[in-house]
Amino acid sequence: MDTTYENAELTPNNNVNVLGPVAISYLLKAAKWAKFLSIIGFIVSGILAIAALSIGSVLNVLTSLNPMGSILPSAIGSSIAIIYLGIAAVIFTLHLFLYQFASRTQKALDFNDSALMDGGIHRLQSYFKMLGIIMIIYLTFLVLGILALIKFMSMIPHVS
Repeated sequence: MDTTYENAELTPNNNVNVLGPVAISYLLKAAKWAKFLSIIGFIVSGILAIAALSIGSVLNVLTSLNPMGSILPSAIGSSIAIIYLGIAAVIFTLHLFLYQFASRTQKALDFNDSALMDGGIHRLQSYFKMLGIIMIIYLTFLVLGILALIKFMSMIPHVS
């Protein structure tokens, strides 16, 4: 029978500290790198959001100024801006989870607080869960794109 620890109740009698000094050192280093990467992610999401608003406005102005008629629909700039703002929001949320893991883990190790450590590890779990969902979505679109390419290529007449 498999033993699961997700719903195990911890009492002071069976709460065993399994982190040794080396593991704590590695966890502190990981938290520092996570904080660095999350700050870079915040900056990237901010730049992406600014670029999304800028490119949306630029494309809308360019399509309205074209005297020969627009090849692109007038709402293309707004559509691109909305898509990129959504991507920026996902990137921001992902790195927020990583930042919360880093800061809670550092504080937990500094103050020997198991509740903060639980919160930090929970945020790390949320980070990986969201990253896994993003990967599933990406792989789904990749497979659909390959299938569409195969379908498109099968419709092209072959020259012999």
